[in-house]
Amino acid sequence: MNLITGSNGSCAHYLKAELKDWKGMARPEHNLLYLDDCYNYLKANKPDVIYHLAAKANVRESFDRANEVFGDNTRMTINLFDACLGLNIRPTFVICSTSEVYGNPAQWPITEEFDTSTQTNPYAVSKRAQELIARHYELVYDFPVVITRAFGYVNPKRANLALTNFARQIVAIERGEQQSLKHGNLDSIRTFCDVRDIVKAYVIASKYPGKVFNIGSEEAISVGDALKLLTSYSQAEILTVQDDSLMRPMDVTNVIPSCLHFRNITGWQPMIPLKDSLQWLLSTCRA
Repeated sequence: MNLITGSNGSCAHYLKAELKDWKGMARPEHNLLYLDDCYNYLKANKPDVIYHLAAKANVRESFDRANEVFGDNTRMTINLFDACLGLNIRPTFVICSTSEVYGNPAQWPITEEFDTSTQTNPYAVSKRAQELIARHYELVYDFPVVITRAFGYVNPKRANLALTNFARQIVAIERGEQQSLKHGNLDSIRTFCDVRDIVKAYVIASKYPGKVFNIGSEEAISVGDALKLLTSYSQAEILTVQDDSLMRPMDVTNVIPSCLHFRNITGWQPMIPLKDSLQWLLSTCRA
């Protein structure tokens, strides 16, 4: 049986469609911040694989709520492992981490061997801590652990992603509900992979304990050019305005992965082109 933490979250919605047999843990029914909740749920279900998606994941807000973000993201992870220890079970853990752990490297494409000691936001620090916690339990208690580091992706259900925020604003402008589209930094160079391709990668990665995998598209585009492409799919005239409140205190500039390691081992590659993904994003937000 597959267990998805954060099962009412945006990514979990698409992961469920990839799994034939799954159960979920999420608030309010199950609170990963309480060891007893984790223990009782795992005792009743005894999963073979745990896809650990649960996290406080808003990068911009993490600057203002660092203590909460770091504390909650690490505590949830420790509780899951400790509950398994108490039950003497060893499910495979897929730690769904992020490219943010690489900070702002001076070179690219980014491989799994890049430095992970210079995170640029509290969310990234908490995700790197999750990775280290998982490696501790792997080394000391013999847990099978896979770490996936997802790069930028397109997900209509996650409102705090830049492209989803843009798409929702475009819809509001189309409906006459607002006059202009507000944005933060448009200069950052990113890659954007469809969330439906990302979750397929998570399932494939679960078969390879002991590995660390970059997952994402390798086609670079600036956030500004992605916004232009997105607005081109609207019949409305879209006026864009920079909003300083959306700018991070420190941002990353070139977030371009090498997924060669994952591709060579598994054969996975993104199947949905960015233009199709953006059209799907906009139509889903309209609906």
